[in-house]
Amino acid sequence: MAGVTFSNLSKSYGNVPVVKALDLTLKSGEFTVLLGPSGCGKTTLLRMLAGLEEVTEGEIAIDGRVVTDLHASERDIAMVFQSYALYPHLDVAGNIGFPLEVRGLPKSEIAAKVRSVAGMLGLLELLTRKPKQLSGGQRQRVALGRAMVRDPKVFLFDEPLSNLDANMREEMRSELIRFHRETGKSIVYVTHDQVEAMTMAQRIIVMRQGSIQQNGTPFEIYKQPKNDFVAQFVGSPGMNILDTDFAGCLRLGGAPLTVPAGFDLSGGQVAKLGIRPEDIRLGTSATTEASLSFPVRLVDVQPLGATMIIDLKTVGGNLPLIALAEWRDPGISPNSEIEVVVPISAVHKFAADGVRIC
Repeated sequence: MAGVTFSNLSKSYGNVPVVKALDLTLKSGEFTVLLGPSGCGKTTLLRMLAGLEEVTEGEIAIDGRVVTDLHASERDIAMVFQSYALYPHLDVAGNIGFPLEVRGLPKSEIAAKVRSVAGMLGLLELLTRKPKQLSGGQRQRVALGRAMVRDPKVFLFDEPLSNLDANMREEMRSELIRFHRETGKSIVYVTHDQVEAMTMAQRIIVMRQGSIQQNGTPFEIYKQPKNDFVAQFVGSPGMNILDTDFAGCLRLGGAPLTVPAGFDLSGGQVAKLGIRPEDIRLGTSATTEASLSFPVRLVDVQPLGATMIIDLKTVGGNLPLIALAEWRDPGISPNSEIEVVVPISAVHKFAADGVRIC
């Protein structure tokens, strides 16, 4: 196992900064996910760690050893890419054992290590098959096996599940979680899929425009987002962010809210309210807790099976709002008006610059 440290790390392409003076320490043996939208710098950061991109400024250390100027082959890491990149002329055993052949290990030792890794990944019965005879999930497991057989200090994954269908992604997520639990290896995993991040990570690093927005556990990221970007990016659907004003009372887009006693407005600093879709309750009788309440207009209902997404707009302010509820016939039709309530304990407050107040 090995920890990873980035110190004042920057990467620019010409005059365009991609990673900006980043300081970050990843714990040894932890499953860390770099999460963010396309172009946020997460893959560039991973490739600098792998030695596939040059560092513009700063330093990278693995297990206390500075590797900034070392070739990729000298860093004792293994990387699994989005594409499987298997050798089509080699069978499964040949693909998994290829890194060991390059090192010149004895054939008997290679065969033993290949069978051990193949057993962990459920590939023992497929060792003689060529890549074209495998499913997408099986090919990805072979790519994982090729990385595992090297027994590196750190595993790097660059969106390895994005080419798989939904069912296969679920299966491979479970495989990776089990792999990490059994080996205890340090893993750095890049994705733009917040579901992958929430289900697999022990720690999530949310990135945007080359900078870290938040570093925390999945629970911390979801329950206490540090700014409105993290709040909206993490969640399915993401958090509703509603602009407010203070014309004598709290308003949403000009429409007044019924505000219970004790709702802290932090001296007028609150410029935005954050509300998770699952915390919106339809009907004023839905809760006895101290709550915000306001009228909305139903726009659409999208059934998802066990749940449904309800598109709403605030009456008077016409602000879009998404609710998530148990799938049932809501008994209301498009353009009808209803009252919604949100427990004040579930309301997130943000300043005008998007930074969390409480």
